Amino acid sequence: MKLPDIYGITAATLCPDLDDFLHRLERALTEGGLRLLQVRDKSLADDERYRLASECTRLCHRHQARLLINDDEELARQVGADGIHLSSANLESAKLHYSWPLIGASVHSLDQAQLACRRLNPSLLVLSPVKKTLTHVNARLLGWDRFAKITAAVAPCPVYALGGLCDADLPQASQCGAVGIAAMRSPWNL
Repeated sequence: MKLPDIYGITAATLCPDLDDFLHRLERALTEGGLRLLQVRDKSLADDERYRLASECTRLCHRHQARLLINDDEELARQVGADGIHLSSANLESAKLHYSWPLIGASVHSLDQAQLACRRLNPSLLVLSPVKKTLTHVNARLLGWDRFAKITAAVAPCPVYALGGLCDADLPQASQCGAVGIAAMRSPWNL
């Protein structure tokens, strides 16, 4: 499967309400060409996260986009997602074999990237933070040089760059070995 340039990550909690976010998602799918989405929003109550995941799955599938659920395999099954996305905190305890067509993992270092590749044989990795972000203000930044070294070390596994990035960063990300960028704000104009 060819992966798209942009991997959107939900940011419903940054919007006035869930309906506003879903409107932004539909616009990103129709006007922006978004074709890969991760439902994250871990701080939502279970019923709200279920509604978000269910509605996102419905919209994504209507527009031939694929959807992964972050760290909740049961929710992924319930809503008919295309895959799961594991956080870096769950790499050590992750199962060795998943039956999903798409498996993503978030990583923040070479050690984590190599661990994810060994344990999961992932469809994609998200490596962050490349640049300063509003959500992880005190995180140690990778920068493009370190990002490129880690990406090269785990090739041929596809890697998305994350952290303070937007569409304008695509050429730099590509030069550093990324398949594209992952973003929590730019797809939704936040």
